[in-house]
Amino acid sequence: MSTRDTFRHAAVYSGASMLAKLAGFIMLPFYAHLLKGAGYGVIGMLDASTSFLLSLFAYGISSGLTRFYHEQPAGREGRVISTGLTLLWGVNLPVVALLMIFARPLSSLLLGDPAWAPEVRLALLAFLIDLTGQAAGTLMVIRRQSTLFSGISLLRLLTGLSLNIYLIVVLGMGLRGYFISSVVMALVSSAISHGIALRACGLGFDRRLAVELMRFQLPLIPGNLVSFVSRQVERVLLRFLISIESVGVLEMAGKFPSLIPIIVTRPFMRSWNTRRVEIAELPGAHEEIGRMFTRFLLLAVFAAVVLGVNIREVLELLTPPEFWPAAHVARIEIVSLVLAGSYYHLMFGLYYHKRTGTIALIRAVTSLVKIGLSYVFISTWGIYGAAWSACLIWGATLLWSAIKSQALYPIRIEYRKIALIVAAALVLDRILGSFEIRDTAAHAWLAEKGLPALFPMIDASPLGGLKDGRLSSLLAERAPLVASLMLRITLSFSYLLIFPLFHDGSRDALLRRWPRRGPNR
Repeated sequence: MSTRDTFRHAAVYSGASMLAKLAGFIMLPFYAHLLKGAGYGVIGMLDASTSFLLSLFAYGISSGLTRFYHEQPAGREGRVISTGLTLLWGVNLPVVALLMIFARPLSSLLLGDPAWAPEVRLALLAFLIDLTGQAAGTLMVIRRQSTLFSGISLLRLLTGLSLNIYLIVVLGMGLRGYFISSVVMALVSSAISHGIALRACGLGFDRRLAVELMRFQLPLIPGNLVSFVSRQVERVLLRFLISIESVGVLEMAGKFPSLIPIIVTRPFMRSWNTRRVEIAELPGAHEEIGRMFTRFLLLAVFAAVVLGVNIREVLELLTPPEFWPAAHVARIEIVSLVLAGSYYHLMFGLYYHKRTGTIALIRAVTSLVKIGLSYVFISTWGIYGAAWSACLIWGATLLWSAIKSQALYPIRIEYRKIALIVAAALVLDRILGSFEIRDTAAHAWLAEKGLPALFPMIDASPLGGLKDGRLSSLLAERAPLVASLMLRITLSFSYLLIFPLFHDGSRDALLRRWPRRGPNR
């Protein structure tokens, strides 16, 4: 698979993710007004709770399946998937069932009210179905069936979006409707992924593979638990030091930065992770893996620039004023997510050599530091302290992991190109941040003439019925804000001017000449 093929598969994965996120943005104003800050706080606390289960029982399972799949002899690869699925169901089903029995005390502990017990049960059920479905879907990622994988994701999107509109907006079920939709959405995609995996791999269970998977996974658990506490400590501290509404603001601050992992990091790694394992021992692999990191960083920083310079206008346009303070928090979160994405590239040496104990140690130590740092920062700066503590710790984790990984498998890092990427982003962010776009003639024309010309067409379209037919009047009230957002987005795309400096077709030809086989062992 050439570099072009890697980006093609990544683009397919990313396209489905972008559509999902776009649908979420369309619904965001409705959710924000209907669920309010407290509703987002409940969602955040339950997400944190299911993330704890993920850290304890299943963190990195997809990476483990990918790593072992390529080691098996021809015809035996499917046993990795079937064995992994059996382990996941066998471990997580009884745990989730037990927690559902004690949903009322869990609700009192996490949310301060036992009345949320049905939502707790629904969140646990959705977690179990989704977790096993994602593991089953690993087979499609390994086989590079990006179109099929994305098609299932789109079906999941349409199911969830339709149910959310009906249950939350039409029936007014609020959070109960949100979690019911989550269960059904997970069930649809998981059933299809399981069907594909079972048809290809059967129900076989290999005890030797199960032991190897557990040996790969178990060293990660202590570090994952500490890492979980460090990731979620901001929510808990905000909940008890400030309010549940502050947790909602933090959740909103993460909504838009999450575009970076959703449309860049995850699609890119789904396409590239299995291939980099295959080529790791082939001539030129160290250089090619380094070049791929540079290309990833170029895309991730571009997304960061577009988000960073527009986040304030987006929040003011789509959410009530209670969420607007999330803009400054979101800018810090954007940097954290770029660092997190870089970590998954630069820790390849540890992953490839199965040094999961070292990975866990790094995550545990940095996470312990983050717990104390979060308390100090939140006590001093409130919600902004939560964002800064996460950013600093991701930087430390990235640096430590890269040093250890380079000692095991030294990839060739293109420092000059990376410096150019970062410098261009900082300069553009500074220019657009200090530039008062509302004083320009282009903004005046767009707000006073360009946008009003579109209102009759909106009224004549199906969108004209939204907000009781007041959509055009609402847009007219916010025309200056919409115009500012449109111009800033356009100007932020000037970052694309540096993209031609990173093209090298000759290296693609080198990768195409490599045989498609696993690494020598």
